[in-house]
Amino acid sequence: MAEAHFDQDVWIATEPDAVFEEVVDVHRMIGLQPLLETVRDLPPASDGAARYEAIECLRLLGVFRLRNPVTVEVRPRADRRAVDFVAESGRGGVVLRNRIEMAPEGAGTRVVERVRVTMPAIFRPYVLYEARRAHRRLLASLKERLEAAARA
Repeated sequence: MAEAHFDQDVWIATEPDAVFEEVVDVHRMIGLQPLLETVRDLPPASDGAARYEAIECLRLLGVFRLRNPVTVEVRPRADRRAVDFVAESGRGGVVLRNRIEMAPEGAGTRVVERVRVTMPAIFRPYVLYEARRAHRRLLASLKERLEAAARA
């Protein structure tokens, strides 16, 4: 198995609690995370973490579409300043762990995402390309959505 990681951040003109509320519910990720098509609730994990089954749509060779089931566990921190996610692919043995951290900064919030991926070595280039692309779009869309809501 291969491992890789990347971090990214964005400043959003809204309060940390607004960011927390937006990211803690995986259903709200539809429209933020570009691979995500559907989300359905699963029974909670034994430690109480929220669990979901998500379907992501992957493009292979730019032509073929693969609908990939992913089991997601969500663990928000009690202080509402971070949310941890573990997403395990139903196909291919890919596990993505990410933490989204929120901290007040000036008149808004600094959002930092730390992503760690474990995958079969043969899939590394494709998985990293898709993960980076999807998570860049996630933060950009989160910023757009929350700043539009703050202006409304």
